[in-house]
Amino acid sequence: MLLWFSRLPLTLRLPLLVAVLIFLAAVATTQVAIRSSASQLEAQMERIGQVYLDGLAAALMPALAQNDVTAMTDVLQRALAVHVGIKDRRLAVIDAGGRLIAQAQREDTGGGDGPAWQPPAALQAGGADMSVDDGSVWVWRYLPLAAGSDGPGTIVANLDITGFVQERRQLRWTLLLFDLLFSAVCAAIGFLLARQLQRPVTLMTKHLVLAEGELPQPIAAQLIPAHDPQMAQFIQAFNRMAENAAQREAMLGRLVDQERDAVIGRLAATLAHEIRNPLGGIATAIGTLRKFGEQPEARTEAVDFIERGVVALQEVTDATLKTHRPTTAARRLRLQDLHDVRLLAAADAGRRDVTVEVDADLPVEVGVPATEVRQLLLNLLLNAVRATSPGGVVILRGRLQQDILLLEVIDQGSGLEAELARGITSGVPPPGNPGLGVAIIVRLVERLRGRVSVNSRSEGGTHIALRLPVGSAASFAGGMTGADADA
Repeated sequence: MLLWFSRLPLTLRLPLLVAVLIFLAAVATTQVAIRSSASQLEAQMERIGQVYLDGLAAALMPALAQNDVTAMTDVLQRALAVHVGIKDRRLAVIDAGGRLIAQAQREDTGGGDGPAWQPPAALQAGGADMSVDDGSVWVWRYLPLAAGSDGPGTIVANLDITGFVQERRQLRWTLLLFDLLFSAVCAAIGFLLARQLQRPVTLMTKHLVLAEGELPQPIAAQLIPAHDPQMAQFIQAFNRMAENAAQREAMLGRLVDQERDAVIGRLAATLAHEIRNPLGGIATAIGTLRKFGEQPEARTEAVDFIERGVVALQEVTDATLKTHRPTTAARRLRLQDLHDVRLLAAADAGRRDVTVEVDADLPVEVGVPATEVRQLLLNLLLNAVRATSPGGVVILRGRLQQDILLLEVIDQGSGLEAELARGITSGVPPPGNPGLGVAIIVRLVERLRGRVSVNSRSEGGTHIALRLPVGSAASFAGGMTGADADA
């Protein structure tokens, strides 16, 4: 039953619940009233019986004082002869031991002396002054007998209340039927009122359901109840919310267009930034070929470096084009990649009279993606070179500590600004325009699931330590995601 009720819509459950509560309340209050009236009727019957015994006792007192049984019987017989309203069936006088002294009985209940005397059980138990028994009521009163009698006597009257019982039963059924009908009417009225009060909610729910996946539509003005100011205000507030939502959606659309344009600009700047450095290294290698091309060792090193630079350019291009189609087999980092990064930064370092050194103790391959690590190290080295004074040294270190690759960039500059250091460490670029390299560093570290620490050395300069998990599943997603491209 509860499961069936819970499946009903809320707009139907609430009115039904209100109707049921009203019905139960009406039935309960009527039943209480019926029970209260029944108790009052019994009390009235007892008072009527005692009033009857008042007159009978007054007539019996002389005969009781003389202990005249014949006179007692005569009084009881005359009492049976006349009745208005309540019909008496049997009258009797008994002594303290319960023995019958005198009695009178109507002929239609047996006549004559009638059946053997059997006082009511409540009288024998010494209980109250009344006992109801199947359409009749027994009432009694204790009276003094003649001198010498053993204790007081008792006048007992058996009154016929069949008419009262029938009337009470008929009244009870009438009240019950009226109660059910009245309760049903009240429940129906409560149901309709609850449905009427829920109309604005139902109307708004319908609009929200119809607008699923889209913006909610305002409710038409003709559907707003003019006779109910509070509900009208409620629906008008909903309409204002729907209009504001539409305005916000339009504004968000304009912001998306602006952001797309900004992303394209940042992407172009990223490509220019990442491609310029390999091209600078290639230009340096070409210059080496022109000056030392006759030397086989220099020529071989320069040609190999040009080849690796072209490969790096190809990787950056592929990573940009495949923002949503990551490759399944990204190349692992090799020791040679660290030396390549040094050579890529060498062009800028040479113009600033800064030396870049590599101190790496790594195996042939390390389980981290080479492209992302190269980009990250290149940005760190370029920032370190630009922060170092002429004649200074920038050191790139690499160590493998169990399943963590530790990469360190140490410069001899004036130290990194506190705000930029916090941005790189926390992974949240500082507000304003911190520079393209800082944004790229933050995004690449986040992509590689690494951790960065920035410390200023006492002898001057900055020490940046990068810890990357080796063999991470995210490390070999390949290429740059859309977020990386945005950087």
